[in-house]
Amino acid sequence: MAPETNGQAPGTITGIFLALLLCLLSGCNPVEHPFQDEFGKKELLVYCGATMTRPIMELAALMEQRHDCAVRISYGASSYLQKSIEVNRIGDLFLPGNTSYLQPLEASGIITARVDVGYMELALFVRKGNPKKVRPDLRELLRHDLKTAIGLPEAGSVGRETRYLLNRLDIYRSVVKKADHFGTDSRDLVNGLRHGIADVVLNWRAVLHQGDNEKVVQELRLPRQQTRKQKIAIGMLAYSRHPELARQFLALAGSDAGREIFCRYGF
Repeated sequence: MAPETNGQAPGTITGIFLALLLCLLSGCNPVEHPFQDEFGKKELLVYCGATMTRPIMELAALMEQRHDCAVRISYGASSYLQKSIEVNRIGDLFLPGNTSYLQPLEASGIITARVDVGYMELALFVRKGNPKKVRPDLRELLRHDLKTAIGLPEAGSVGRETRYLLNRLDIYRSVVKKADHFGTDSRDLVNGLRHGIADVVLNWRAVLHQGDNEKVVQELRLPRQQTRKQKIAIGMLAYSRHPELARQFLALAGSDAGREIFCRYGF
């Protein structure tokens, strides 16, 4: 499925999107909820968008310490995780990179409660030192001397937000036609920059706080009129086998301690 544009995208671009989405859907295997809790402990399964794995891992460690439970994390592109939840009907909590992935699940009764935990915002990223002298402007994605990478809108939240922002400037179709790489999630986009596949990528600002990215890549923060803050929230699933424990996780995520964790990782 090719991303929506203001006109018909070229066939080659459509082919690229179909191939990448096929890899995404066939290559990701979420952790399955076991039939019995591990070592007699109650167990939670948390679906988490790729960008938020670090704060969720820290929250999971706190939960395990405070409630003597086990927390499993299934991470990946938000679109794939949403489909996994709808098809498999297992798991306890879902934290996508955009609240738009929660909305259809809330409408169908799959999400029964949620708490806000922070914000996401897009920025341009280049290699450390900005060797190509890229300016903090979305129109730089159209520069013919730059290799560019953007997210797939059908794959995850970064691609969905990319499409929205570029459509506001009426340049999405042109950027798609020129792009050298289409990432399935934020980590894929960072790797494209790190490995020289791209000179500039449009990605979530929070990736700067992951691993050693800050030593390798540089953020070019966009002007306020070209970006926006997107709220992120974690939702509780109706399929939860331990709803009281899931509510405890929600409470922890929404507490001052939980919000401080997300803030520390750039959310």
